[in-house]
Amino acid sequence: MLVMSLLFLSAALILLLISMYFLFKSMMLFLSFNIMSLYSWTFNVSIMMDWMSTMFISTVMMITSAILLFSNTYISNTEKPRFLTTLLLFVISMILLIMSDNILFMLLGWDGLGLSSYVLVMIYQDQKSAKSGTITIVSNRVGDILILFSISTMFMTGDFNYWMNNFYSTLAILLIMLASFTKSAQIPFSAWLPEAMAAPTPISALVHSSTLVTAGVYILIRTFNSSDVMLFSILSSLAIITTFVSGLSANWEKDLKKIIALSTLSQIAMMMYVISLKKMNIAFFHLLTHALFKSTLFLCAGFLIFSVAYQDSRMMNLMTLSSPLLASTLGITNMALMGLPFMSGFYSKDMILESMLSSNFNFFMTLLMMTAAGLTASYSMRLIFMVTKHKNTLTELSFSNNNSMLTAILTMVSFSIFLGALLSWFLAPTPSLITPMLLKMVIPLMIMTGLLLGSMSEFKKKIYTSVGKTSLSLWLLSNISSAPFTSLTKLSTLTKNLDLSWHENLSVNYTNNVNIVFSKLTTSTLMTLMFIAMMMILTPLILL
Repeated sequence: MLVMSLLFLSAALILLLISMYFLFKSMMLFLSFNIMSLYSWTFNVSIMMDWMSTMFISTVMMITSAILLFSNTYISNTEKPRFLTTLLLFVISMILLIMSDNILFMLLGWDGLGLSSYVLVMIYQDQKSAKSGTITIVSNRVGDILILFSISTMFMTGDFNYWMNNFYSTLAILLIMLASFTKSAQIPFSAWLPEAMAAPTPISALVHSSTLVTAGVYILIRTFNSSDVMLFSILSSLAIITTFVSGLSANWEKDLKKIIALSTLSQIAMMMYVISLKKMNIAFFHLLTHALFKSTLFLCAGFLIFSVAYQDSRMMNLMTLSSPLLASTLGITNMALMGLPFMSGFYSKDMILESMLSSNFNFFMTLLMMTAAGLTASYSMRLIFMVTKHKNTLTELSFSNNNSMLTAILTMVSFSIFLGALLSWFLAPTPSLITPMLLKMVIPLMIMTGLLLGSMSEFKKKIYTSVGKTSLSLWLLSNISSAPFTSLTKLSTLTKNLDLSWHENLSVNYTNNVNIVFSKLTTSTLMTLMFIAMMMILTPLILL
């Protein structure tokens, strides 16, 4: 894993230089292969490498390098071969999706992401992982069906390339937008991302922060070229609802990884909102910076969970004394998440909030978006206090000092600090917006309010916990997604009893008992039984 980590890091730095060259020279590399022709219709496999695709691939490889280094200790030796194989298949699928310029060719990477992410979530092979993997694969299958429907609508034009194509129908773009919601876990498909936290933390650092959940955003950046006002209204409305609901839920959540997952929901929704404003470069800029600091935050959480063996943030105690280096990196990544100057998240998030204040949306939507920014600061500060605050009832935690895990975290945290400023110089060399001072001060005011709320509240009062019960299930989205009608019918109890009694005994248990019986038989006995069975089948056929 160490050698592969160095190879991925080298490839990431080379691709970063290539992307800068493409950006400065306004160049791109376009390859098209004719696979099949039928009368006037042709099917081409198109590969496009411009500054955007190469920079995104560079970011994916950079994060993969750190995760391979981190997983060298985190993943057990028995799980390493399966983990490494599936992880490489996932990265290859992500690269195919990024480089494709043809929606049919893109479907190959899209399906590969869904299947490999299902295997990665199920890597522990227990009941919790099975439940999480099921809701993940079902949500992704819905997206696959929507993509296939959108492809069927494109047969009218006969062109499946989405570069320099302005002839997609409104229905096709609507279907692609809904499909991207399934990958990016936007409402009404938000329930699968918190459930997918059953996966190992290195997998969450790659799959659930910087690749799978951003695939939908990237596809929309490439294809969302419609002028239909209805599509922009739907996208902006669902994005604002998602970022507000996920921010509320994160302020009541106690599971360390689920808090980070809900923050991912909120930030992905902000990217979707910027796309509805037609600010594609700003959305892509925030996609890159978010991928860097969110994967670092997941790695910090993974190191913490690896050391203490549980995920409940209320049980963690005095991390500042046990591991000051880890506490510092956790604080830095949370500051980047809040958008404090001059972290990497500040440059992109400030552009998003300024674009929102300069937009033509109504006051209510703007207020919800600003409140969501304050909620981000609130749950980030709450997370820091819950992890580092001294609790008299608990003993001090003991942390393992592992060089490979710490090296991976420190490498990523350096990127989280400096790469945001570097990318802002290249992607936005001049200020794109000039905001009045009064509006400009609204942003730090909301963030300061969130910081005060997160640092002063104890979050232990009965009123607080009773109000937040619905938020813990993403306002019942988890229940609706997993079992939409079962709990509403009178037959649910009977169905449950049948499933746990007769169905289980006649299927799983019966098969297991038969296997046990046959495993005790000798080879000669098995051959005799097979011969008797074959004669019983062939004798009536011969007589006929």
